[in-house]
Amino acid sequence: MNDKGQTPRPPNDAAEGQAGTQSCSGVRVPPRAALEHEEVPEQEVMVALLRAHESMHCRLARFFQRWRISVQQFNVLRILYVQAHEYGVSCSTVKDRLIHRGADMTRMLDRLETLGWVERVRCGQDRRVVRARLTRSGYELVEDIWKPLIAEHKSALSSFAKDEIEQLRALLGRLAALEEPCHDS
Repeated sequence: MNDKGQTPRPPNDAAEGQAGTQSCSGVRVPPRAALEHEEVPEQEVMVALLRAHESMHCRLARFFQRWRISVQQFNVLRILYVQAHEYGVSCSTVKDRLIHRGADMTRMLDRLETLGWVERVRCGQDRRVVRARLTRSGYELVEDIWKPLIAEHKSALSSFAKDEIEQLRALLGRLAALEEPCHDS
């Protein structure tokens, strides 16, 4: 309390970053020169994209819980389903098509194989080449999930008009085309 019997108020947010001000704990807050520049809409877009990604990822993770499968596991199954070939799909092709490429493909396929959804086969001409393909059970799982997943996607984007969804798809497609890999290949 001060000499007037009032509890001192902490400095407001605007004053906190100014040189010479003290925080509630009495520690001097250094000037924040990086915040003294004009607004950067690109930075706001990047933060919004990261928040949107986190939100959609969490939503999909909850969605896939009823099948006891992760978003990443379904992504692998989806790739094998869409790229279906009697000889399977090379593991490198699967890895290249993943949405999140940081996954350890060997362990992912081990897990999916243990669950009975995927099988790996060696190429007859070159035994070093390993291909993955869905088992009957894997096909049935993907087909069981597919329609509810489309409904979930529609629900997640239901606040957008059809033309806004097309515009968003085009803009995100352009952004994805600028992609720089952030992993070791």
